[in-house]
Amino acid sequence: AWTKEPGNLQFSYDQHLAFLNDRFVHLGAAGLNLDNGSQYDTVEGSVFTDVSGNGLEIGSVNMPEATGASQTTHIMVTNNHLYGLPVEYHGGVAILAGYVANTTITHNQIDRIPYIAISMGWGGWLDKAGKPSVPNFSHDNVVSDNLIFDFMQTLADGGGIYTQGITGASMTSAEKVIGNVV
Repeated sequence: AWTKEPGNLQFSYDQHLAFLNDRFVHLGAAGLNLDNGSQYDTVEGSVFTDVSGNGLEIGSVNMPEATGASQTTHIMVTNNHLYGLPVEYHGGVAILAGYVANTTITHNQIDRIPYIAISMGWGGWLDKAGKPSVPNFSHDNVVSDNLIFDFMQTLADGGGIYTQGITGASMTSAEKVIGNVV
């Protein structure tokens, strides 16, 4: 089973949480984890820096075919600044979105990152081991209008925005990556 780092703040099966103008600073593990079943949450105007691992984690990496209340959906991540992280676990990312639906990551600034700025999707690497990608509920996700620079400072296999796995059943419900400056 795949697992993620625990968050200093960790939520599952929650609804309508709002993290507005918060500071996630000088923390071990991940900053904030909106895990399985998080729905209609907002992270806006917050700062994530000097965190040992991932900055913000959204959705699971272990429930690809979740249904109903177990799905992570309708998460809005906007106008945040994530920088200078991860500090100790260089394979971590600023924003990790696993199996999620109807999630928007927009108008964020991400800089001074040793690895990937935004990682969207999960389960897409299995073809490298001769296995099919994992069917999952991910659809209608948007990564738009983010400013990303000084990423991949330590590791070499990634990118500013890294997507993987099956997202959506068609082009209309597929993942959209638009208007970003990387």
